[in-house]
Order: sequence, then C-alpha cells, then structure tokens
Amino acid sequence: MCSSDLTMAQVSERYARALFRVSEENDSLERDLEQVIFVRDELDKDDVQAYLNHPGFEKRQKEVFFQEAFPEIAPRLLDFLFLMLQKRRENIIVSALSDYIELVNRHFGRIKARVVSALGLEEEQISSLEVLLSKHLDLEVSLVSEIDPEVIAGFYVLVEGHIFDGTVRTQLNEMKKRLKRGNL
Repeated sequence: MCSSDLTMAQVSERYARALFRVSEENDSLERDLEQVIFVRDELDKDDVQAYLNHPGFEKRQKEVFFQEAFPEIAPRLLDFLFLMLQKRRENIIVSALSDYIELVNRHFGRIKARVVSALGLEEEQISSLEVLLSKHLDLEVSLVSEIDPEVIAGFYVLVEGHIFDGTVRTQLNEMKKRLKRGNL
C-alpha cells in the first residue's frame, strides 16, 4: 500500500505511533504527554491553523514559529513538528498530536468519555458514572459533561465509539417498537 492509498486518519495515526515509540524509548511518556497536550491546544486555534496551512509561508518561517512558540518543549517534540513540516503534513499535526495523547492515555489505562444530558450533571453524579464505567471497562475513565436540551431527560455516554444510552427518548422508542410488535 503506498502512502497515497492511506487516509489522513491513517497517516495521522502512523505519525502518532512513531512519536509514541520515540517517547517510549526515551522513557518520557508522561512528560511528553503534558507537553503534547499544551502544543496541541495551542496549535488547534483557528488563527494558528490558518497560518500553518497557508501556502504563502515557507517551511523555515513555520520552523521559527515553532521554536519561538514552544521554547520549552523537548527537542524530540520539536523534531516531530519539523518532520511534519518537511513532509507537508501541517494539516494533520493537531490530529496526530490528539492520536498520540490517546495512545499514551490508553497505554496507562486511561480513557476519556463524554456524558450528554438535558441538564447539567452534578459532580457527584459524574464521579459515580466514572466509577461505574471504570469498573465496566477496566480502565480509568474521565468524563466530560455536555448539555443537549434535545435529550429530553436522562443521559447517554459516548466512549470509544460505543454509546451507553439511558435517555427517556430511547426508552420511549423501545416501548413504541414493542407495542408495534405486540409484546409489551
């Protein structure tokens, strides 16, 4: 399979895995994770993305930008950013860094999930859900709470492409299906 056959997501994942291996070899996964989160968040801003992806700026200008914007990051991370520039992958830097964050968290048995509800959940409710999901998934789960008024009541949790749905809407739809089939 040649690189042109790869999707951007696959390319992003390859770069993330390569950076993961470098961090692992340097025994610096936790340190690098902190720095990568910072770099990713800074680069994910609209104005920074516009600059990085603008064809009018040369690679050298972007290298200087990285050096000035991130003077404290580990040389291996700066080298990673330079490699992305060299390979003309500016458009997937943020994606690759996000993939790296996910790889490191997974390596340490941690995972992020989203809980979506009609009304904001209390910290105690979120903590209880984190404990429940952690036991169920055998991973340390960190929940981010979101509000969606269309949920009506209840909540659903999104974790690694799976949905744990406890919404009233879903329960009503299930009841409607059972009524149509004649088994209540």
